[in-house]
Amino acid sequence: DVATINLSIESRESTVVVARENAASAMLTLVKKLSETGIGENSVHTNSFSITPITQWVTIKDETGEYGEQRILGYTVVNSVSVDLHDIDRVGEIIDLAAITGGDLIRIGSIGFNVKDPERYSNQLRMLAVENALKKAKSYATAAQVELGNLTSLEEIYSPSMNTMGSPARMMAEFNTPINPDEMKLSLDIVAAYEINQKK
Repeated sequence: DVATINLSIESRESTVVVARENAASAMLTLVKKLSETGIGENSVHTNSFSITPITQWVTIKDETGEYGEQRILGYTVVNSVSVDLHDIDRVGEIIDLAAITGGDLIRIGSIGFNVKDPERYSNQLRMLAVENALKKAKSYATAAQVELGNLTSLEEIYSPSMNTMGSPARMMAEFNTPINPDEMKLSLDIVAAYEINQKK
């Protein structure tokens, strides 16, 4: 029920001042457009900001001989943010909005789907895990021709984790950019130990 889109603004100019100004202006415009669609600033988080020189190695020849030298041709400014959407049906819409708003400066990275509050499913997961462990223990006891005794220990190995399932949930074809989110599968692992008794 939550989608996260990673967006970046990348500006390349001959001077760091112009590159930074262009990147800042484009990002402010993007955030403003997102806000106009109902996505507040609390849903937009800065991931990284970098200023990197664009360099080129050139060969210099002078009275001292021939040698290589690195020269700065310009600068690249990258401002990356993540946008949290609590309506995954809007992913395609927001991608299109970012592409139109950012133009040639926009970079659209990964799109992730998640569960807003996985802990709300924890109790159900633990009950199902214990039931499954007991069912398997009884099956093994029957196969080994022994009687299943009391539970001696129970350990949770992993906290609830999420994985995408192979079958698609739905296609958001109504947008120019179709996004096909998978269903999310919550899982939890436990180790249960039982006493075994010889059949009388």
